[in-house]
Amino acid sequence: MSKLKHLLISLVASASLFIIFSGSTQAASFTVADGNDENTDNSSCSLTEAITNINAQSTDEPDCVPTGAYGTDDTINLPAGIITLTGELDPILESVTIAGEGIGQSVIDGDDGTYPGVTVGGSGTESVALIEMTIQNVDGTAVLVRDANLLIDQLEVYGSSDQIGSNTGIEYGIRHSNDNGNSLGVDIGNTYVHHLTTSEDELAGFFFENQDVNGSHTEINLDNVTVDNMDSDTSLTTHGILFSGFEGLEQTMDVSASNVTISNISGSQLVNGLAAVVVAATGDSVMNLDVRNMTITGIAGSTSIYADSSAFSIGGAALNNSLTAAVTVNASNLLLAQNTIDNTPANCLVTDMTPLVMGTGTPELSLTSNGGNLSDDTTCSSYFTQPTDQNNVTNLALTLGTLGDYGGSVPTIPLLEGSPAIDAGVTVAGLASDARGVSRPLGLAYDSGAYESPFTKTVEGTETLASTGQNIKLVSFFAALLLALGLMLQLRRHYV
Repeated sequence: MSKLKHLLISLVASASLFIIFSGSTQAASFTVADGNDENTDNSSCSLTEAITNINAQSTDEPDCVPTGAYGTDDTINLPAGIITLTGELDPILESVTIAGEGIGQSVIDGDDGTYPGVTVGGSGTESVALIEMTIQNVDGTAVLVRDANLLIDQLEVYGSSDQIGSNTGIEYGIRHSNDNGNSLGVDIGNTYVHHLTTSEDELAGFFFENQDVNGSHTEINLDNVTVDNMDSDTSLTTHGILFSGFEGLEQTMDVSASNVTISNISGSQLVNGLAAVVVAATGDSVMNLDVRNMTITGIAGSTSIYADSSAFSIGGAALNNSLTAAVTVNASNLLLAQNTIDNTPANCLVTDMTPLVMGTGTPELSLTSNGGNLSDDTTCSSYFTQPTDQNNVTNLALTLGTLGDYGGSVPTIPLLEGSPAIDAGVTVAGLASDARGVSRPLGLAYDSGAYESPFTKTVEGTETLASTGQNIKLVSFFAALLLALGLMLQLRRHYV
């Protein structure tokens, strides 16, 4: 992921966050007003007017006069306060950083679900950064990015069931699409997506897709991310996080996800905490995921025509045997608890979806454990096979706290004292902290899941010889023998 981060920093550099990379590059900077986001001649720069000028790379809206010259590192600064949309924002067509004063401080509001959020329509070379803000109560999608590099840090997306009436609600929290055979990077950190619901057919907190044109390659990094409280009785599919290479053309997606919490996702049909799906119809479709220290709990769904519901799901379909449809997952320190399909435990699922597309090929689907994974049922037993893995830990959910603010930028689920997840993980290279930024490890080893507990693994002090499986009579005999030999040695020394 270091290559991705360097790419994004060099392309999306803003004056405040990336000054060491920007050099003498020209940049225009706007500071917009809070209140109603109107395009009127009132000597006040609005968000929609700033976007118009950046797209034009000229001051077409005279209320918005930037400091600095237009260039590749333009910045829109959001104030502390609420910006209420009064119309749809134009798609952003140029590289830009939109920076606020903090989550809950700088807010873009969709006017009770009337208007969509921020949209980017790139050509494959643009880079957009969204930093330190909340986007709430929008219609459809809070952040929609097509064919552009994306950097997100310190972002909250919030919805409400109250906004569904004549509108659809939030269908997607954050959606990134690589449509035209580009090589793109996505880096999302310290981001919280929650309380989403919709009347549409699909609901997803995060949706990443490659589609339409051969050669699409997307490199995705998720770090310190929480998705919580999503529900829809009308959606055919509901996903906390969905990775999709589903249009059937040649594509590759490489994903690294660390310190991710997914909780309380429900629906009446197909529901997944995290899902990775590929279809190879006219070209190879390949997806590689490296997932570390994730907590997935409270996923509740049912059977569907597509697949069964589960906390962690991978699937693929190949139209014929000459095509490769491959999903390869390497998992470390996952914590999966209290996830169900029709009230039956459902943590892991690997599905050959070829019959669904009436194909004849065989997908290559691999879920491999690197250790430290915990499941409270037996559905992961075929995949969590390392000595440090634990399956069917039936009391696991009872040892988890409630999702809340325990420090850091995103809510987390704490491990209660005595939890089997404490010190149950393996060391993960390059992952030195949890989702809150707390150092790992705090105890004897890494904890499993997104939260690093201050407690250490309980050492049983009342363990008996019988409970350890040792032969009590044999141990007693050798103990007596050693004691006798010791006494004889002391007597010999005394009389010699």
